[in-house]
Amino acid sequence: MTAATSTGLSAAFPRMGAANNGALAFPAVGKPLMTKILLIEDDDNDIYFVKRATEQGPAGHTVHAVHDGEEALDYLYHRGTFAGNTDNHPVLVLLDLKMPRVNGFQVLDWLSRHRRFCPFPVVVFSSSDLQEDVERAYAQGVVSFYLTKPDDFEKVPMMLQQVHARWHAAYRSEPPTEK
Repeated sequence: MTAATSTGLSAAFPRMGAANNGALAFPAVGKPLMTKILLIEDDDNDIYFVKRATEQGPAGHTVHAVHDGEEALDYLYHRGTFAGNTDNHPVLVLLDLKMPRVNGFQVLDWLSRHRRFCPFPVVVFSSSDLQEDVERAYAQGVVSFYLTKPDDFEKVPMMLQQVHARWHAAYRSEPPTEK
């Protein structure tokens, strides 16, 4: 893995709507800001580090991990082991690209063709820093930004803070008007 890099951070989640009534909310389901993160990652060590970093960050965030793209699509589509589970609406997806069965690019392709399942920002969190992978991910039209996994996982909390800051900036409510 390479040192932490980011591409396109200034995009700041352009597809997301504004907050309602001064509360930060997920527009599609009215959930509080950053309540559930879906981590699509096949490496158990990476899952551990992301969950640990999330526990060290702002309160109220939970991480649900699935191990490949097929399981992620089942999660989002409420099928298989997730059939009947209506409480699995993530507000953010962290997506690895290089996975078995259904890889991250295939998940991005599916999300781009099924926009109703993608009202949330998708952050690619991959060990690949190849420009062709970055461009291919953005070309799907659903990636909010691309982060390269750091070689030192002590940097993961800082990277997740960047994600949180960008997310929060996109949802900053308007200041109250004076009467």
